[in-house]
Amino acid sequence: MSTSDSWSAKFQHSSPDRHAESLIMRFASDTLTSRFLLVKITSLGNRFELHMSVDHTKTSVEQSFRSRLGTEAEDILSGRFIYANVWRPLKGPNRDWPLALAGTLGVNPDTDFEAADYVRPELLTESYLVYYNKKCQWYYLSDQQPSEALLFRQYDSQGSSKPGVPHVAFFDPDSEDGEPRESIEVNLAVFWSKAEKG
Repeated sequence: MSTSDSWSAKFQHSSPDRHAESLIMRFASDTLTSRFLLVKITSLGNRFELHMSVDHTKTSVEQSFRSRLGTEAEDILSGRFIYANVWRPLKGPNRDWPLALAGTLGVNPDTDFEAADYVRPELLTESYLVYYNKKCQWYYLSDQQPSEALLFRQYDSQGSSKPGVPHVAFFDPDSEDGEPRESIEVNLAVFWSKAEKG
C-alpha cells in the first residue's frame, strides 16, 4: 500500500472532515492491495439531489485526474482504476431523505445511463443521469448512523461490465419529524499499476 504525497496534495478537500478522512485512510490501508487517492471530501449539509445518477463518466474521471495531476495522470489512466464514493450522515439515526443505492445486476448502462453536463458556479464536469428500469432493485440502510458508511463504485475503467452504482435520496413516508439530514461524501480513487491490471 502506498500513496504519493505530491498527488494527495493536489487533490483539494472541500469543507474537510478530519474524522471522515481518518476513517477512509484506515479502511483503505486495511483492505486495499492497490494504491489509492483521497480525491475530495465534501460536506453536503442538508443538500441532496432528487434524480437518479452516477457521479462520474469516463470523460469526467480523466478530466479530474489530468487537471490535478498533469502528466502524472497518464500512469493511472493506462492501468485499471476505480472511482468510488463513501457516504455517511453526520447525525443519526438518519431518517430524512436517506440514500438509496441500485443493485447493478438489473442495470444496463447502454440504455439506462445518459451522460449530461453537471454545472455549478465553481465546477463544470459530466455525470450520468439514470433512466427508470423496472428490473433494477434499490436498497438503503434504515436508521443509518454516522458510524455506518456506504462505499459504492462510481466508475470502473474495466467498462460497462462493472457499471457505476446509481443512487438517489428519497422521501421515506414512514419517517416522522426526523432531524434534517446532514451528510458528508468522500470521493476515493483506487488504482493498479499496468502489471497489476486485471
